[in-house]
Order: sequence, then C-alpha cells, then structure tokens
Amino acid sequence: MFYVQRWDESSIHVMHNGNKVKATKCWNGDIKEYNGFGADIYFLADMIYVATFRPPDKIQIEVFRGLMQNEKNEGFMLFSSRRDGQKFVYRACDNPADGIEIDIGEATLNDCYLRAIHRGKLVYVKKGDEVSARLLSPNILVFTEKIPFQPVYANEDSPFIYFCPGKAICILDTTTMKLYTYTPSVCVEHIVSVREGKITAKGPEKIQYFLYTANVPTIIRELEETAALEELEEKNRRERELKYKDAEVQVTMEIAVDDHAKILADENIKRVELLEAENSQLKIQMEELRLKYNRALMMV
Repeated sequence: MFYVQRWDESSIHVMHNGNKVKATKCWNGDIKEYNGFGADIYFLADMIYVATFRPPDKIQIEVFRGLMQNEKNEGFMLFSSRRDGQKFVYRACDNPADGIEIDIGEATLNDCYLRAIHRGKLVYVKKGDEVSARLLSPNILVFTEKIPFQPVYANEDSPFIYFCPGKAICILDTTTMKLYTYTPSVCVEHIVSVREGKITAKGPEKIQYFLYTANVPTIIRELEETAALEELEEKNRRERELKYKDAEVQVTMEIAVDDHAKILADENIKRVELLEAENSQLKIQMEELRLKYNRALMMV
C-alpha cells in the first residue's frame, strides 16, 4: 500500500507485509499531489511521475509525462484540456486524447467538485442536506453530501464507488444506482483502497491521522460478490447473443450459398437445354444439306 507522510511531502512509502519501504528521491521539489490508479501511484512534482512497487523492497519511479501548455490541474491527479471549444477530463494515467467530455453546460457544475473518474463517468460531489447520487448526463455522476470535500474512492475493476459523509461509509452500486451505508467502529474520513478482501481507510484520532486496515465488512463483500456474479452473467449473456448472431449469420450464409447453387444449377440446365436445341437445329440443317446433295447427284 502506497502512502505519503504529511510531514514529509518529498517522500513516498509502501507498507508491505508490515514492513515500510521508502522510495529513493529522483524528482525535483516536493510532491504537490498524488493519487492511486490501479496498482500504481501517480504524483505531481516538477512533472508527472508514476511509482510502481517491486516486491519485496523496491519502489520503481519513472517520469510519466510533462504538463501540457493548455492543461489544467483539476485536483486528485485529474486534468482537463479543451478541444474545439469542449472540455475533456482525464486521469494522470490516461491518454489526454481519450478524455471524457463534459456533456452538459459547465455552469451546471459550478457548485460541484470533481473527485474521480469511474468507468467512463466524471464523479462530482456537491453540498446538500441528504446523501444521494444521481446521473446528470451520460458522462456526469454527482454525489450530494453535507461535507463535499473528502476524496471519493473508485476502482475501475469494481462497479462500486465509496465515499464517507460524516462517520458512515456510503457505497454506490453504479450498475443499479443504489446506495448502501456501513458504519465502522472508528471514525474514517475517506477510503484509501478496497483490494483483495481488505479495506483501508484514513481517519483522525485526537490530533493525529491513522490508516486503518480491516477485512472487508460482510455487507461490502456480499455486494462485491453479487456484483461480480451479475457482471459474469451479463458477460455470458453478451457472449451468447454474439454466438447466436454468428449462428444466424452462418445460417444466412448457408442459405445464400444454397440459393446461389440453385441459381447456378438452373442456369446450367438452361445452358444444356439451349445446347440441345442448337444441336437439334444443326441436325435438321445437316439433314437438309444431305438431301440437297443427293438431289444434286441424281441430276448429274
């Protein structure tokens, strides 16, 4: 698990099997911002870097890319740029050319805060009296909560998005748009990761912050298992539909081949009949010539 210590903004650490691993600094200046995408962490210093953990005790850091001239930092290692007057947003790990278009009027999002990108949707939070989630457009998902400043955890491998309004953990199933709530035994501010049966969260204790790791609660595990089964069923359904369509195409092709063969056979029969007719005509002409020849001989 990657983390950056608050009092040392120029270092990156990994906690692995209870052991702390510190990266060797190879960038200029302090780390201004960071976020995890997949198994790697991307951070912004003088450029965008990517850090990859190589077990058991090495953190590999490479330059990912520099910042573009027309690029805007949206926070949480999300960036935006404009093309043909339209605004596109993407993660640090993405190709800017594949950015997601803001497909509604930007004024609609004036009181919203961009927090994440999840499965082709831009995830925003805004202030409201009740916790809720709704789609404003095909590309825009908005959470409403009383304190809309905490990060949102979204992993591309899972249909769930996690956020922490107050002391509870809220889980949105983006497939059904249903919200679930779980109240942990400790105060947490935001979810850091949900991986391999473990959930890690950050929370305050007096004047310090701690990372808490625990087994994924039953409610989350059951939701993830159900979602995984539903995704598998949907995948199988799509594969069955594809096979059915392929079978339909094959049958259509076979019918077309049969029809073509019948047409060819009919054409061949017509050719044979035509040749037979021509042959009969030739026989008649030959017989007429033979008779004329015999008459000519008799006259001599």
